[in-house]
Amino acid sequence: MENNKPTLWRIFQTDYLTAVSGTFILVMWGFYLFFNFVQPGGLAAPLFYASIVVTVVGAIIVTWRIRLIRSTFEDGVEVEGAVVSVGFYRDRGHVAYAYEVNGERCQSSNAIMKERFTSQLKPGQKVTLIVSRDNPRNAFIKTMYL
Repeated sequence: MENNKPTLWRIFQTDYLTAVSGTFILVMWGFYLFFNFVQPGGLAAPLFYASIVVTVVGAIIVTWRIRLIRSTFEDGVEVEGAVVSVGFYRDRGHVAYAYEVNGERCQSSNAIMKERFTSQLKPGQKVTLIVSRDNPRNAFIKTMYL
């Protein structure tokens, strides 16, 4: 039986917004712990409150992205599409793809992290997409997340 549920690791590894939000949470707590160890009470107190704010905002973003991606994979439909454009700057990038759902031509895109699969994407390449039944503009390249 094929597993159609993206793992948390693959989502963090592939999805730019999820990766950046999770990284900000870890970095802020790292700064807090470092400054709390080096000089307790000085810069540590404001960093504690900043870390809480970043954690709340980051957790909301991470939860939203994970739920969006997983619900699309669970309830979406599989369609064939083609990569329209792909570009990277250092470790992050953007991929756009075109596809047809119920006779309607759609185009969607995703901010991605540069990793083994995403770095191999080329314009014109045929890809299998998972498209949301509720909103056909929400689509993800299947093999990027599985």
